[in-house]
This record gives sequence, structure tokens and C-alpha cells, in this order.
Amino acid sequence: MNKKLILVVSFGTSFHKTRELTIGAIETAAGDAFPDCEVRRAFTSGVIIRALHKQGIHIDTVPEALDRALADGFTDVVIQPTHIIRGIEYEKILREAEPYSSKFSSFSIGDVLLHEERDFELVAEAIAKKMKPYDDGRTAICLMGHGSPAEANRDYMHLQHVFREMGLGHYFVATVEADPNIRNLVADVSAAGIYQHVVLLPLMVVAGDHATNDMAGEKADSWKSSFETAGFSAECVMEGLGQMKNIRSLYMNHICAAMSGMLYGVGVGPGDPEEMTLKAVRILKGCGAVALPEPKETCIAYQTALRAVPSLADKPVIEMEIPMTRDEVRLSVAYQEGFAQILPALCAGRDVAFLTIGDVAVYSTFARLGELAEEAGIRVRLVSGVTSFSACAAALGISLTKGRSRLHILPGREASPVEGTEDTEVYMKSGHAMPALKKELIAREKSGEIDVKAVSNCGLPTQIIARSAEEIPDDAAYMTCVIARKLES
Repeated sequence: MNKKLILVVSFGTSFHKTRELTIGAIETAAGDAFPDCEVRRAFTSGVIIRALHKQGIHIDTVPEALDRALADGFTDVVIQPTHIIRGIEYEKILREAEPYSSKFSSFSIGDVLLHEERDFELVAEAIAKKMKPYDDGRTAICLMGHGSPAEANRDYMHLQHVFREMGLGHYFVATVEADPNIRNLVADVSAAGIYQHVVLLPLMVVAGDHATNDMAGEKADSWKSSFETAGFSAECVMEGLGQMKNIRSLYMNHICAAMSGMLYGVGVGPGDPEEMTLKAVRILKGCGAVALPEPKETCIAYQTALRAVPSLADKPVIEMEIPMTRDEVRLSVAYQEGFAQILPALCAGRDVAFLTIGDVAVYSTFARLGELAEEAGIRVRLVSGVTSFSACAAALGISLTKGRSRLHILPGREASPVEGTEDTEVYMKSGHAMPALKKELIAREKSGEIDVKAVSNCGLPTQIIARSAEEIPDDAAYMTCVIARKLES
């Protein structure tokens, strides 16, 4: 019988009262929402863990909690961070949890509070509902985020953008330990010229040390003091986001999504395993199953990935039958049947990686499958691969663009020239359409308009290079990329 654990991982706080009102409330909500799971706690802050230890309170780190879970016989684990963005603390969770990913029957990590676009909208709505009593037209509502040196710090400004899109221009977002900071915030509120009063609210799960001291403290550099010095009256709302029911519900949604597993669309590059990205390799090592559009023996994407990640041979393989056809009815049926094949693994909490040659976002077999998964409420992530046209250009030793020229990516059956005297045309997966495409390109090449080159099966032992339109075989392989560059007049 499966034994399930939800590990709620927070940065942590040494403030006992607010800890239970926020982190504790989230943990209680998880226990209520998922009664067949045990809920446990871990913190990521070593400073806070040590401070609590001096008070006689023990809180696990992530590795300690996962070691205990193994010792206690748990088979299925969901880690749910309460962190706001994917900053360095979230990266720490991923790093510390990775060695445990294969030690449980199912193992997944839920999203931080702000990840998908819908998350930003729901958080903005929840905060706006909470702060509605202050909407008097003369009050600026200022949210204090923690801030991070990670790229995810930009998510704070995206949240402010979402507020603006909702018509809530009186909401401002800044951070304690990054940019925008309190100086930027005071300048922005002052520049608006319409506010007399500011209300400060922590954009943090817990209203702990930062809220008490950096936001509401009496020192001259606190947010409250900074606004008062600038001539505003200032008021602090000492509540963490974890105290808001709608925020707790959003975390529950993330747990539910994590339990269903993740569907990854993984681009493995053009065929050379050395051109697979480190991220693709990491995802493939950690996934529970692999899905393919055809049998693995003939699937170039699988054979490429296998050479880079030999452990794929030990993972379950779901072989679909996606036909090479323009018949929309056949395609629709094939994708529906293929999705039905992978759904049981996803519902069992296993991450599934669908492999596609080249880049997953460019003419990829994965596009329709991803749409079906999203419609079913499954989380979908795309993992970029080296595009075939980039790899083909490298194999040819040429540049695709220069100066102000544009790059046109076209399906192989497209044979009409595009406008632009300096532009480059790339024809993808030309295959069966090659004779018609070749005829058009030969005529344009002979007129001196373009220079044509092509690569078939780039990066594979069967790679063929053609350095003119006439050299391209009429029966060129399906994975043939044709590059037509305009010649200078």
C-alpha cells in the first residue's frame, strides 16, 4: 500500500505566532485537502533552523526530511515550496531534492506561488480583495517582496504589470534585497502626484523579520519611515500572504498539479547527442517515463537521447503512432489515442518526457499533445533544443543573418519567394515536397537571386550536404533543411 507525504518547504521564520498563522495554516490546508497524505515541514534557511534549535525547536532541512521519509517508508512524495518566486532558495530545493528523485515510487515538486501567468492573476485578485477597504483613490498600496539575485526577481515587476492590466494602477511592488528598492518605490509613488497615504503589505508568506523591521520598523531606512520622510502618511498591514485563504487555495492547486506529474516536451537537437542541452539531460535523467511519436527502434529523437543519457534504457517507454499525414481527422484521432496512452502515468504522479528532434517549439510533433494535456489540467513544460536550421548553418559554416536581414522559417511545402532583398529563407522538413521546392529554387538560383544550400539528417551518420539547389536529391530525407540566402545585387 502506498504511503504518501506532502513536504511543505518554507524559507522559515523565528516568529512563532506568525509562523503558525501562515506556514502552519498552509500545512493545515494541505492536510484538509489531501487527507490520505501525511504533511510534514522543512525550512531552507539554515540561519532560522539554527536559531530555532537554540529555542529547543527542531525543523528539518530538505535532505533531513527526505531521509526521514525514506526511513519511515513513504513511497510517494510531493514537495510543495511556499516560496514566492523561483529565486535562489527555490533553486536550493531543486538541488537538494534531486538525489532523492529516484528513491520513491513517485516524486514531484510543486510550483512556487508565482509561476504560471494565471498564478500572477490569482495572486493579484486575492491581494486586491484583501486591500479593497483602502481603495479610496488617494492611497498607494505598496507590496514588499524579498528580492533575489536570480533572474526570477523580474517576476515582482511582472506582478505589478498584472495589477496595471487589471486597472489597479495604485498598486506598487518593490523588494527589500534587490531592485526595485524602497528608493525607487518612494520615487514612483511621489511621481504619480495623486497620493497622500500609503499602505504597506508584505509580499511574503510570513510577516516576520522583514515585515517587522524593514517594513514597519522605526529606523530611518525602514519603508514606513522612508515614506513619512517623503511627506506621506504610512500604515502597515502586518499579515503574511499565508493568512489569505485564496493564497492557500492556490498552493493547494499547485500540490494537486504536482501529484498528477509533469508532461515535458523535450527537444533533443538535430541528432548529435553532443548538441543536447544540459537541461534536457537533467530532465531525462529525472523523468519517470519517456513518450515517443513512433517505435523507439526507428525514433531518431530517442536514439539520440539514449546516447547522451544511457539510463533511458531502464525507463518505461510509451510508443505512440503519430502518422506523417495532413489528414486532420487521422491526426486528431492519433493524438487523442497517444494522450490516452500517457495519461495513466501522469495521473500516477510520474513525470513523462516526450522526445522530439530539434527544438520542441519549432514545427514539433509535441505541439498538439501539449495542448491536449493543458486542456486536461496537466502541467506542461517545454525544454528547448538546438534548432535544426541553426545546426545546419553550423554544419555548412555559414551565418543565417547579418546586419538588418530577416530570417524566414517556412514549411518545406512552401515554394513562393518571400519579400526582402537581404533576407534568408529556411525550409524545414522538406522531404516529399522537395521536387516542387527544388524546381522553384533552381530557377531563382540560376537567375542570381539566391544562394541555396541544404543539409539532410544533420548530425547523424547519414548526414548529406548539398551546396546548390541542383545537388539536392529529389528523394531527400524527410529531415532536410534548405537554406536560401539572398545574394547582394
